[in-house]
Amino acid sequence: MYSLQGAGYNLLRNPDEFLESLGMKTSAQPSTQNSSLAPTKENQAKRAAQTQSKASSQPKKKKPGFESSFEAYESPYSKSPIYTPRYDWQNDQQERLRRFGINPTAHTEPTTPQTTSRTQNRDAYDSRVRAAYAERERQIDFSDVSALNAELADIEAAENRDPNSAWYKRLVRAWESGDRKTYEQVEREMATRKERVKYILDSRNRTYEDDFIGQFGASYHNGDLEYEEAIALENPTFDNKQNAEGLRAARDEIRRNNAETLAYDAENPLVSQIIPENLPRLIDRVGEGLEYFDTGAVFGALDESARNMHYSRNRYNVDLPENDDAARAIGWKTERANCHQFTAPDGERYTKYISPDGKREVIFNEDGQIVYAAEDQGSYNYANPNFWVQHGLLDILPWIRYGNTPYDTTTPQQRIGGLFNFG
Repeated sequence: MYSLQGAGYNLLRNPDEFLESLGMKTSAQPSTQNSSLAPTKENQAKRAAQTQSKASSQPKKKKPGFESSFEAYESPYSKSPIYTPRYDWQNDQQERLRRFGINPTAHTEPTTPQTTSRTQNRDAYDSRVRAAYAERERQIDFSDVSALNAELADIEAAENRDPNSAWYKRLVRAWESGDRKTYEQVEREMATRKERVKYILDSRNRTYEDDFIGQFGASYHNGDLEYEEAIALENPTFDNKQNAEGLRAARDEIRRNNAETLAYDAENPLVSQIIPENLPRLIDRVGEGLEYFDTGAVFGALDESARNMHYSRNRYNVDLPENDDAARAIGWKTERANCHQFTAPDGERYTKYISPDGKREVIFNEDGQIVYAAEDQGSYNYANPNFWVQHGLLDILPWIRYGNTPYDTTTPQQRIGGLFNFG
């Protein structure tokens, strides 16, 4: 008897045998579509071979992080396209440090917290090492004239594409690295270095005549060097420190070469020396304030220059007599000293002597000794006291505003009171 349970089992297991048991013959040659779907050993082997050939034809994926991050482009120094290589920091870091003369132990890998990834740690180390290379290449002695001349000649050779030039080699390496920003940065560094070296060399060789025009020019140039040095030290980077060193050496050289011109014996030092010395700073600060329509910055720059010019007067108050007898012997006269009694002890009064031209002053106590206290010391007059208008504008008003020196502890109210004290 035919079993339905067995028939269902045979139907699911082998449909061909089930049809034959019912007297229904199947075709001797099955269709291509059905044969391809039948799970025979031949079809399974065929599918495996197709899958393997398809996988072998596809390129293998590279590990992420090792591809170049820059596009290939033609270099003017090479016929083949340039690709940016990854810095092989594990293999050649020590060798490259030694080649540049840098101690490898001074640039060891920093210890970072666990939250910092290996890639970040490596990139941070990369940036420091490359900065050390760049500083090593740019390091010269800015105080040495021969080193400056050699640097200028090397830059000019690089501009003429001389392959032996150190700056030209830097440009080639920057271009072949594939980073256009790095190449442009090296170009800017070379142009800035050339400008600075030429300015320092030109400043060291300048000489001026000992007359009004020469005093004005030497003082202006000296003030410009001093101001440029101060600007460089406001941002003390590697290049700025080298530049400040060269500017300081140039300023010392110009003072030696023009010692007579810059001596404190000018007939009108305010116009020929003091004002031109402060002009570079004043022009720059006022121009910056006007550019941004900042009236506060403009008035601040004017006040700063007026204060500096006022305090600069004290360096001209030299060659003073040692006592009152010596002062009278060389023709110095006594003057009312109401403005010079702030530090006098009770019951004692200081005496003031003034030179015959009315410019230099000296203050003596009752023992005949010179008084050097900042509140009462003698000062240099830009104008003769006999000319009240000029003396009031150039000497009295700045004294009321700023005092004798930066260390003067008196207030403007006390100075006004001392000025009108006729007791």
